[in-house]
Amino acid sequence: MGRRAARRDRGGTFEHGTSTLQLLRDPDDQSRWELIRTKLMDRRSRRPQPDRDEKVVTSWNGLAISALAEAAMILQESEWLDAAMASAEFALDRHLVDGRLRRTSLGGRVSGAPGVADDYGNFAEALLVLHQATGEQRYLAAGEQLLATAQQIFTGPSGGFHDAASDGEKLFFTPRGAGDNAEPSGTSSLAGALLTLSALTGDPAARDRAAAALASMGEIATQAPRFAGWGLAVAEAVLAGPVQVAVIGQDRASRGLTRTAWAAPTSGAVIVHGAPDAPTSPLLADRPLVGGRSAAYVCHGFVCQAPVTDRDELIDQLRGR
Repeated sequence: MGRRAARRDRGGTFEHGTSTLQLLRDPDDQSRWELIRTKLMDRRSRRPQPDRDEKVVTSWNGLAISALAEAAMILQESEWLDAAMASAEFALDRHLVDGRLRRTSLGGRVSGAPGVADDYGNFAEALLVLHQATGEQRYLAAGEQLLATAQQIFTGPSGGFHDAASDGEKLFFTPRGAGDNAEPSGTSSLAGALLTLSALTGDPAARDRAAAALASMGEIATQAPRFAGWGLAVAEAVLAGPVQVAVIGQDRASRGLTRTAWAAPTSGAVIVHGAPDAPTSPLLADRPLVGGRSAAYVCHGFVCQAPVTDRDELIDQLRGR
């Protein structure tokens, strides 16, 4: 997004270049503060800069793509959505080789290391989020295919998923992350993506597979919930339905309803928008405009409440009122 001049933001937040500092309170002399910031920035720029890890990791890019796409829809930052799409296209072009994901690339050259379970789970989820944000069917198809492959090669004991593929290098012991840490385990990431796929397509098998994967984390979720945070978030989405929101229409009102749905704090919600009966999503089928106006349908398992045309009514439905 480029370097920006120093500026004062809300709540004592100051930005200069790519740096941000949150103050306890606004300074009394703003011009003096900006002068100090400029001098400090100049001094820091003269120091030896740390090296940057240049490798591209499929799983981590998947997490970033999902975050960028969701934030773009909530905050209406189109550049963030462009960045998410560019990253996804790079991974699809370079990291997907003969239908299988590779773990990393460096300088545009993909490694021979095969993708592990969280690569498939996090990247598939990213593609499904992009499908919701853009309406492009190809993202849904690509995510669905990755999850089909993942279920074939990572299925493990008690409903969970192994981290390494069953048809890869023969190991004395096939690793399986028991719980989550800073990033989701293979089981959590695949469970979340499968649940999203089920909510988008109505596929009960994907939902059942997600539930079985979550059940395999029951012991750690009970005994050490701090190490099951990602899995518990998916479980919360299961309990919430998950919520499905279909926004019908292609005008300014529909865009407002769509943004409202994205901004609502609803666990595991999937959101699609488009014209009635658009082929991009089963959620758009048989859901017409209301009196010629754009409308939002809030559903659970494809069973929907009465459509609404007002943002406040949509918020009420999403809050369960």
